[in-house]
Amino acid sequence: SVELIDTIKLNEEYPDHKINNDISQKVWSGRFGGKREGYKIKVLSDNVEIVGRYRAAVKIADNIGCASTVIITTSEGAKWAVFGFELWNRILSTQRRNYIFNIVEYISGKPLPAKLMGAFPSIVLPRAYKNGELASVSIVNCMCGESGEFKIKVQVPAGKKALYMSQYGKKEALTVGDGGIIKMPSLSAWNVATVFFGE
Repeated sequence: SVELIDTIKLNEEYPDHKINNDISQKVWSGRFGGKREGYKIKVLSDNVEIVGRYRAAVKIADNIGCASTVIITTSEGAKWAVFGFELWNRILSTQRRNYIFNIVEYISGKPLPAKLMGAFPSIVLPRAYKNGELASVSIVNCMCGESGEFKIKVQVPAGKKALYMSQYGKKEALTVGDGGIIKMPSLSAWNVATVFFGE
């Protein structure tokens, strides 16, 4: 069950769990345009995994240690994520974004087809075939300046070859490195580029 609480004096910390293994920033403070209300999650059964807890942002605060984000496994084996703290905040740190990505991958049982490894504002648009192989991924630079060289991580590309194409038609062969990491050239402000995969 959940209970509406005032979170103005609280942060969220990420406890030991496989979801949080690669998260270096273990505390999310939120607050940037976010609301001061959140939800305390009461764990009432053994099929709940706690992946986020409230901690004090100031010396005195209520609800310290209570669950803020959990994953519930149903009797049929499906997994649900329940967020009690600041999922609705549109301004995220890179670590917070990665935390949400990790939860999505964990409950779905499969990795996202493509992820931006950098920290600049962007839109990532993967396209996959029916068999799940990644056909292409487009990246839009949503900044008012150069992105600088950055990396993307791809899963199950539809071939070993990667062809980069800018919105102006410039083409360049790229290498898919270990772990599906691809180094991308810098993108100008509000420019888009696409990487196509094939044999």
